[in-house]
Amino acid sequence: MERLYRAYFAQGRHIGRPGELVALAAEAGMDPDDARRALAEGSHARDVDLDRAQARALGIRSVPFTVVNNRYAISGAQSPESLTGLLTRFAPARPQDA
Repeated sequence: MERLYRAYFAQGRHIGRPGELVALAAEAGMDPDDARRALAEGSHARDVDLDRAQARALGIRSVPFTVVNNRYAISGAQSPESLTGLLTRFAPARPQDA
């Protein structure tokens, strides 16, 4: 995700083009053939559709938007302290912490 954000927002690259996505996947350490195949076959389309449906159900209309524990949310760009507070307060405890 970080590589996509940097490509789009900082470098002005067109991340809607399959060839560009394959190149970015390779830059991020992914196998370019796997990335090309996943794009061509739509291997992750169902997961994307489910994410979009969840976003609609939560009323998400903009990015960034952070959801913790499928229940608590904070929208817009936030300070690290705000995000840390959200995670500390609402993220489920790990089994070794419980």
